[in-house]
Amino acid sequence: MEELIDTFKQLGFTEYESKAYMALATLVSAKADQISKHSKVPRSKIYQVLENLHEKGLLEVQQGRPIEYTMINPKDTLPKYREKFNRNYDKMESRMINLYESKIPKINTPITSIEDKEIISSQRFSLIRNTNKSLYLRIGFIIPSEITAFKKQITYLLKKGVEIRILASKSYQYNKKTVNLEEELSDLNAPIKFMNLPAAQLYLRDGKEMLLIFAESKNENISDKNMVGLHNTYPTIISNYTKAFEKHFS
Repeated sequence: MEELIDTFKQLGFTEYESKAYMALATLVSAKADQISKHSKVPRSKIYQVLENLHEKGLLEVQQGRPIEYTMINPKDTLPKYREKFNRNYDKMESRMINLYESKIPKINTPITSIEDKEIISSQRFSLIRNTNKSLYLRIGFIIPSEITAFKKQITYLLKKGVEIRILASKSYQYNKKTVNLEEELSDLNAPIKFMNLPAAQLYLRDGKEMLLIFAESKNENISDKNMVGLHNTYPTIISNYTKAFEKHFS
């Protein structure tokens, strides 16, 4: 019950509105005093609460003595609140990202080192997802189980009109198995140049954010053990890496 109330509050309902609405869902059609009793909303407040729910388009009012309130099927009324919540969430996320990115270059924060494989993967996913204009990638390897998800992310960005450039290894040994990356990426509709690259990944997003990922490599065999990620937002460093990338790509 409390979890549902919290959810309704996130959608813009007051606590009394949430309780009255949930009570009416069990009663379907009822008078104000019945709804007050089931919802524990004080009788002195229930009429205004029900009027609020009526104005939100969630219930119908049958005039009479006393007035009767009837629930409108939530399947027909609640989706608009989900859509509104999603729109507001997208706006909030965009504003917070812009605020963060406008301030972070001014703060003397050291480059972040990441040594957990799952966190590295999450950081990479976040970087790609937040790309708006350009994404440059230097891919010396991809963990085989992540290739399909990687291609879906890049395809999504291409559909958004993001400029994608990729430098990639033709093939590599991963856990003693050969991965033909040229073949794996052959159906990816993005500019790709294949060359010999070390066991590392480089992601450059919008000229604002950079992620370097290093993997352990012995005897030309790459392993996901002891992976290290370096996340950086310093404009000068990113600019230097971008220039070097463009030189190799051209």
